[in-house]
Amino acid sequence: MIIAAHAGTGKTYFSKNVYDSVDFVCMPYKYYLPDGFIAGEEDESVKADLNLIMREEWPDNYIKAVINVYNEHKYVIIPPIGSVLAALRDEEIPYILCYPERSAKAEYESRYRDRGNSESFLRVFVDHWDLFLNDMESDPGDNQVILKEGEYLLDYLSHFDSVIAEKESIVSLEIDEELLSEFNSIYAKTGYTFQTFARRELIRVAK
Repeated sequence: MIIAAHAGTGKTYFSKNVYDSVDFVCMPYKYYLPDGFIAGEEDESVKADLNLIMREEWPDNYIKAVINVYNEHKYVIIPPIGSVLAALRDEEIPYILCYPERSAKAEYESRYRDRGNSESFLRVFVDHWDLFLNDMESDPGDNQVILKEGEYLLDYLSHFDSVIAEKESIVSLEIDEELLSEFNSIYAKTGYTFQTFARRELIRVAK
């Protein structure tokens, strides 16, 4: 299941405390990052750095990566990026959109400061608080969770499990080495994994 969660809702904490979950960060896909940045991790002080240079392949590279990793973990936690969510809807991949209630603005500013976010980050996520919430409230997806003050993603684990039971199905596939090598070459050309193509075909057949 994809969990698309707003900044400060506890994505990293959830992924560290829930088995088979991954906080699938976007910055290595979005920007050319400074030396010493560890792929797959995000330094809070670097987020929203206006000096970072955006990659030409963004957001297509991240969309492909999210769609591929969706097949690999029970929970894939991502930021709620509009173009990514639209691609998930096109692929008929369910997601849960999680964001705070409007009255929690001061609390989230405190969360951002406590974890070391920069002033430029605060100018984006605090100064444009209502714009972010407007976008998320108008998202056409089927599943939304509005976190009350003091709540985090982990507080909704049982709810997430119930949505998975309703929306998800698990297909186990065994691939022989010869077929796998063919799909490796397809992946090199398209950026999509065998599991992604298999899921698309299953959806097509079901229709």
